Amino acid sequence: MKTFILICLSALVMVSSADKLDDLLNTDMEKLLADDAVRKQVVGCMTDELPCGDYQAYKDMLPDLIATNCGKCTPEQKKRYEEINKFVLEKYPNEYNAVVSKYRPKTE
Repeated sequence: MKTFILICLSALVMVSSADKLDDLLNTDMEKLLADDAVRKQVVGCMTDELPCGDYQAYKDMLPDLIATNCGKCTPEQKKRYEEINKFVLEKYPNEYNAVVSKYRPKTE
């Protein structure tokens, strides 16, 4: 019975995580990052320079997304992740590099 409960709880966590990931990947990043104050807050949150507030969920997921290059994503999620990466890199390269360099695995 305990095993069944653990399996059910694990399934709920996975579904909840998938929903949060979809929410993150479906965020209109162009609109979000267009506001200088919001962009500063989001980047500051991701780089541990500012409190996260409303952006904590992003920070909770972003390290794994960057470290694995969205390795646990569905094909649709991976496509959206790549679109967001391209947009942010082209439009905000300094911010992109600050965040990605923090979470990308170091190569020797």
